[in-house]
Amino acid sequence: MKSNLKTVQKNVNKENLNKKSLYLVESDKLLRVALRKKIFESDKLIPLGESSYCDDLSDKIINLKPNILVLSSFKADTDNIKHLQRIKFESPTTKTIVIANESDESEFYKAARAGVKAYCLQDYTADKLLCVINKVVQGNCHYDESVSNLIYNLVLRLGTVDYFPIDKPVEEQLGITERECEVVLAAAKYDEYVIIAKHLCISPHTVKVHLTNAYRKLNVSGKLPAVLKVLEHFYGIKF
Repeated sequence: MKSNLKTVQKNVNKENLNKKSLYLVESDKLLRVALRKKIFESDKLIPLGESSYCDDLSDKIINLKPNILVLSSFKADTDNIKHLQRIKFESPTTKTIVIANESDESEFYKAARAGVKAYCLQDYTADKLLCVINKVVQGNCHYDESVSNLIYNLVLRLGTVDYFPIDKPVEEQLGITERECEVVLAAAKYDEYVIIAKHLCISPHTVKVHLTNAYRKLNVSGKLPAVLKVLEHFYGIKF
């Protein structure tokens, strides 16, 4: 009997190792309860805890070091940005999803600067949020259409790396190769590696390698901060 219990426990622990831990900060009780149920039912997630407020967010999250942090009622003019910056520094493996009360261009840019992996709106359903969480778990990003189109349209207007106003090689200025720069901007237009790869006529694996190298060289945590850095450098655009 004891042997059977040990086997079951070992299987449970092994199963949990394959799941990503998640901490939820959600002020909307109904949404919190609905999302909690979805998380418990998920075969990819394991809940670490939840709260309705985030006064002591930084200490709690840094101690727990969840794989995923979902932070609602996000406002860039509060302590949220400081919390995110501290978490990014002390718990770099934590991927943050923020839920804003309304679409705001300035807040979006600040959130991107802080390295968030997803920017959602408060009107998302529990099912839609779960889809976003799974997307982030798989290594992708998500930005609500209301704000992601800002970057997409900006990149379209400015063109590609071939038209950058440069007087010396990209690598000398920014520390990344022209190809890496091209892949970064393509990632602003397309979410999935497969689509980026098809657009640039390279393999999805090569896309991932270029993006990983670009993020490391630019010292950023994701594609949007990388895109903003590239646009700021070559065009002097301040976000």
